[in-house]
Amino acid sequence: MINSKNKKAMKNIKMKITALAMCSLVFAACEPDETTTEPDKSVENGLYVLCEGLWHQNNSTIDLFSLDNKSVQRDFFGTTNSVGLGDTGNDMIIYGSKGYVAVKESNCVIVFNKQNGKQIQRIQMSDDQTKPNMPSRLCAANGKVYVTCFSGYVVEIDTASLEMKREIKVGRNPDGITLARNKLFVSNSGGMSSVFDNTMSVIDLSIFDVTTINVGTNPTIARTTPDTNVIVMLNGDYNNIKPSLVRINSSDNSIIETYDVNVSSFALCEDKIIYLYNDYTTSTYQIKIAPYDDITASSDFIKFYNDSTSIQTPYCINVNTNRREVYLTDAKNYTTGGEVICFDYDGRMKYNFVTSINPSIVLQK
Repeated sequence: MINSKNKKAMKNIKMKITALAMCSLVFAACEPDETTTEPDKSVENGLYVLCEGLWHQNNSTIDLFSLDNKSVQRDFFGTTNSVGLGDTGNDMIIYGSKGYVAVKESNCVIVFNKQNGKQIQRIQMSDDQTKPNMPSRLCAANGKVYVTCFSGYVVEIDTASLEMKREIKVGRNPDGITLARNKLFVSNSGGMSSVFDNTMSVIDLSIFDVTTINVGTNPTIARTTPDTNVIVMLNGDYNNIKPSLVRINSSDNSIIETYDVNVSSFALCEDKIIYLYNDYTTSTYQIKIAPYDDITASSDFIKFYNDSTSIQTPYCINVNTNRREVYLTDAKNYTTGGEVICFDYDGRMKYNFVTSINPSIVLQK
């Protein structure tokens, strides 16, 4: 999910360019499966796809893709519940028997039944912007879900009662969160401020206390590596300060290394990192894979494809460790349907399917 300054930049680009054309990259497989069916509660083996929709259009949704018959149920959440997801679904996780979605502009966290997609509860955040407001990212641990709120808080939700229990003040516009060694590492982007933030807040869950570390300009996505350290993406200032990746020692919160690589999304895949960079100003992109502890030693991720489909606007990278699959989401022109393209760990395309607008998060049901 791009922060608000990213979105403003892309909005300006889209106003100047009628159709954003990306440098085409083509893959092996048939055309994207456009089969759309009515909700089928019998789908047991499937993928949930969070589609952000358009800002202030109230059209975020969750699609459901059947891994067995390769059919897509567009707007599965809305059809199943007779109510929409809301405005700007920013993040989604599955924890235990439930799914959780942070719906940023609707100012709520939606909880749904993992098996059938039925909404269980809509947890409304405060309308007071000096309190927890505008939920952005999610992380789960020890029977709790932790939510970053762009108003500068992290909120703890009990997964049994679905009540907000504790909250703690962090930095400006927190936009990433991950768990390592019973500590939450929270990226403070400053994305809605006149000056970007350059810190991460580290919350010790044993005492629910926070310390602050400096990492670099505009930190966003954070992931935990197999050796329980942390990698965070720095977006830079979209001008003179370029994007990069920072690896952090989660034991003492020190910086291990900073990698000067262009990046706009990344995911971890066993002992590797897969990252993409989409340069909206030049309409070019790259998708790389590297050891997570030696990120500059990268190579092209995609190894096998043909001319049956093309990537237009690569958006997010997701990894499914159960199926050993990598999902690349393609936002296309940001205003109509998108696409999910699946690869195996070796970069060979397996299948692809169309989605609703701006797909971002892909999770196995």
